[in-house]
Amino acid sequence: MVLDELNPSAFEINLAKYQVGIGFSRGKNAAEYIQGRVDKGCLIPAPECPSSVIPPLKHSIKFSAKLLDPYAVLLR
Repeated sequence: MVLDELNPSAFEINLAKYQVGIGFSRGKNAAEYIQGRVDKGCLIPAPECPSSVIPPLKHSIKFSAKLLDPYAVLLR
């Protein structure tokens, strides 16, 4: 990913309200995706679902940055 400057941040997000945006796990709820196997992902807001289906999973965000054009590059 190509990012603007990295800025310190301090906020929480509820991963149950997001889903994986790209890749083999596209559409999978972020709370289920992040649990134990991975520590990062490209996430997008998820459609609303009943809270009983996926329990809240809050995660602290410590840094943030804006994406810059061309947004991503492939390195080999």
